Amino acid sequence: MKHCLTMLLSASAVVLLLFNQFVPPRNAAAAGVVGSGTPASCTESALDAALAIGGNITFRCGPDQVVITLTGEKTISAETSLDGEKKVTLSAADKLRIFVVQATGTLTLSQLTLTNGKAVDTDKAKPDGNGGAIWNQGGTLTIQDSMITASSADHDGGAIFEEGGKLTLRRVSLFRNKAENGGALYISGGTADLGNVTFSLNEATDSGGAVYNDKATALMAHNTLSVNKAAKTGADIVTDDQSDLTLENTIVANPQPTDGSKPIDICAGQFVDGKNNLQYPRKTCGETVELNAPLLAPLANYGGYVWTMALKSGSPAIDRADNSACTADPVANMDGRKFNRPIGAACDIGAYEFQQAKPTAVPPAPTPIPPNSQPGNPPSQRPTPQQRPTPQPTPCPPGTYGTPPDCKYIR
Repeated sequence: MKHCLTMLLSASAVVLLLFNQFVPPRNAAAAGVVGSGTPASCTESALDAALAIGGNITFRCGPDQVVITLTGEKTISAETSLDGEKKVTLSAADKLRIFVVQATGTLTLSQLTLTNGKAVDTDKAKPDGNGGAIWNQGGTLTIQDSMITASSADHDGGAIFEEGGKLTLRRVSLFRNKAENGGALYISGGTADLGNVTFSLNEATDSGGAVYNDKATALMAHNTLSVNKAAKTGADIVTDDQSDLTLENTIVANPQPTDGSKPIDICAGQFVDGKNNLQYPRKTCGETVELNAPLLAPLANYGGYVWTMALKSGSPAIDRADNSACTADPVANMDGRKFNRPIGAACDIGAYEFQQAKPTAVPPAPTPIPPNSQPGNPPSQRPTPQQRPTPQPTPCPPGTYGTPPDCKYIR
């Protein structure tokens, strides 16, 4: 009897062990999920609860686009990732910074849009209004297949302020951001790997309209920087003499002023020419960088989730990139929309891979019957000449209003 009881208890223990191993606790699956399937369930409090646990966080907000408006800054001190699945926008409503990543933190953002972040100086003696959307304070920050827009900083880094940590951007668009220096991105120490990043319509009230690299090591591979501006110098990029910034297969170009004024230098500082780059309209990114107008279309949605600047037919960037850099990380044979490249003999320079659109079939229009034609004789027909289509931007996404690229989020 005692032997049978022992065997029964042992069998029960095995069953319990197997159950615990293969069946997760009831709340484990929901811990990393924001929302329960409806837009109304995707709230800031639900996000806060998920962030408190950390780990991999996803969203269940229904099939449509959703904007979650935040009232408090989110501090990341552990390993955390958020995947918006191309449907979620986090908005700070021009009131506060969205994320702070501490030195112990690791933050990964995927398929997500951050908008209307704002970093305000609270100490005039030591300005701290850095990183309108994100301030990485020595941690690890990775952003992929995402966008940061309409964010501002009283001091540096309108979208991102990277301070002594590790920054990786893959297939990201930073546009309409503003700061004193580094209208979109300020890199202060640490390392930054930027692959397939589009910088456009950013502004610095001092220098570095898109990027300011300060005592840091940075790689910019297959980036497109255009239509950024700065009040003093470096309309697109500034790098100081204690930094190491390498450009590979990258476009740095601004349009010529239409009022006859002298354009502000697009680059300021010393750059490492990793080859196959384009600059325009002046040679300020280095004597070895080719001077040529890249023929860029306006910033818009040309497919995929992330907004880009399409190459127009005949662009000198088409099939001109170095394929070894195109194959390597952080590009990995994709463009900024996550479309495969190369298409053609080689990859294209910049964040967009050109693909000739297939013409839409146009039915032939019959030639009118001449007045002297005889009944029973069919009229001659000739096909209508077909026009080669150009890429057309997608309208503003749901939850926004306006005309691309001036889309504004409904708050």
